[in-house]
Amino acid sequence: MLSRGVVLNEMERNRKIANLSIGGLANATNESLSTLRYWLKNGLLKSHDITKGGHYRFNPSAVKRVKKIRDLQSERLTIDEIRGRVANG
Repeated sequence: MLSRGVVLNEMERNRKIANLSIGGLANATNESLSTLRYWLKNGLLKSHDITKGGHYRFNPSAVKRVKKIRDLQSERLTIDEIRGRVANG
């Protein structure tokens, strides 16, 4: 049987994953903060929330989206082409 501390630690870890900061997203994807901010500014990446203090928050699906953007860049697509592809799936 799991102790209460182990269960609480797992719940806290899941909460953090479900609510990534831009720094957490950068760590999870090995991308720089400036790259993620550039993608936000250009509509390639979207946050699910912005806190009262102006901090972006991301769902775990953002990790997959970042990887997809990077894969599409390796195909030498333009920003507009990438934006269209990530918007459609």
